[in-house]
Amino acid sequence: MTIPTLVKWTIEDYHNMIEAGILARKKVELIAGEIIEMTPEKPFHRRVTFKLADYFREKLRGKAIIFEAHPITLFDSEPEPDIAKIKEYWIIDIQNSQVIIFQRPKNDRYLKQFNVTQGVISPLAFQDIEIKSNLIF
Repeated sequence: MTIPTLVKWTIEDYHNMIEAGILARKKVELIAGEIIEMTPEKPFHRRVTFKLADYFREKLRGKAIIFEAHPITLFDSEPEPDIAKIKEYWIIDIQNSQVIIFQRPKNDRYLKQFNVTQGVISPLAFQDIEIKSNLIF
């Protein structure tokens, strides 16, 4: 029995599909060469993301630019993280009450990923800023 091979899409393929309208009205992201359908963002998720991004903007004014829910183009992925900086990006997983943090970019990939469900989180580049995870959710 032959197991079918999954087609891995390139960034160029993904952008061509977007331009051609194939992915119109679909909330998707390219992750590791696969087009993943994302669940619709609910009001609570939007409030949490806005609140956290606004907090970062206030604390990091003049030190960093906070991008909120915009794509980051990597080698084989184009995620739209909730909040991003160059050296790390955070995904706020409302459904599972966790923050998924990606760090240490190398060759268009992140070498370190960890999930935070409790405790204090500090951005890699600004260790003096502490966010209590229970205040996020």
